[in-house]
Order: sequence, then structure tokens, then C-alpha cells
Amino acid sequence: MDDQFYRKENPTWRQPERWIKKLFKNKLFKWGIIPFLILITVFLISDKGPLKRSQLEQEKKMWIERIKEANEEQKRLQQESKALDKDKFAIEKAAREKHGMVKEGDTIYKLKESDAK
Repeated sequence: MDDQFYRKENPTWRQPERWIKKLFKNKLFKWGIIPFLILITVFLISDKGPLKRSQLEQEKKMWIERIKEANEEQKRLQQESKALDKDKFAIEKAAREKHGMVKEGDTIYKLKESDAK
């Protein structure tokens, strides 16, 4: 008759406290799995992990691209400098474009901002 009124005890797999305690008492878990998980976590998060490595590789590609652009700009400026040293036409063109200089007899046309758009 007592069996009708009292609940039976839950199985051990439904009691997380029990299986967690058993798990931590297990030597394989203590000395094998926990250190392995710690090492994997440190490996993924540390500076030498694959996440940091991929980030650094992307950053390296970006810097290589910037260096290429800077080298191309430098070459262009060197060619322009050589042209300005020797060629009178290049000097005249630079004076007109960059400094707004005008030759005698040239006609100047100025556009309003609203006309240009």
C-alpha cells in the first residue's frame, strides 16, 4: 500500500548531480579528457592558434597589396619627375593642370558648379 502513495526514486541518469560526481571521480576523465579539452581551448584561443593565424594571414595579404600600390605610385611619380626634368611639354601641362597657369593668347572658360553637374 505504501508503494501507491510514494514516488519511486528517479533513475540516476535523470539526476545530473550524481552522474557529474561519477564523471569527476573517473580517472580517465580527470587525467585524460579534461587536460585535452584545456589544451584544445588554449590552442584555439592563443596567439599561435589557427584563429589568430588566419587573421594574421589576411592582414599580411592586405599589407602586401598596400605595398604593391605604394610601389606603383612611386614608379608613376618617378616617371613624372623625370618627364618634368627633361620635357618642356610635360612642364607646361603640369603648370596648367595643377597650378592653373595660362599661356598668352589662351581663352579661359569658367563653368558654374550647377552647369558642371
